[in-house]
Amino acid sequence: MLACARILMKFFRFITMLSAAFCFNLPLHAELVDAIKAVVNNGVVTYAEVEEFAAPAAQALRREYAGQPDMFRQNLATRSTTVRSNWSSGS
Repeated sequence: MLACARILMKFFRFITMLSAAFCFNLPLHAELVDAIKAVVNNGVVTYAEVEEFAAPAAQALRREYAGQPDMFRQNLATRSTTVRSNWSSGS
């Protein structure tokens, strides 16, 4: 009987916490921290490494198009596509 009461208490605590999360609209999602972006010469390149490598160029674009967010996004996308096509063609 005592074991059953403990299980019920745990269940009610779980339901209470779950209800509180929904009531307070807490974000309940998983986030990708890092993953493999590409395999090059038997080595892996992670998303974090790509972001770190591209950060200075993105910062320069951000400064250049400070008051123009649409132009910033357009130029960033264009340059990313150019780099990607050069990389895949071996240039």
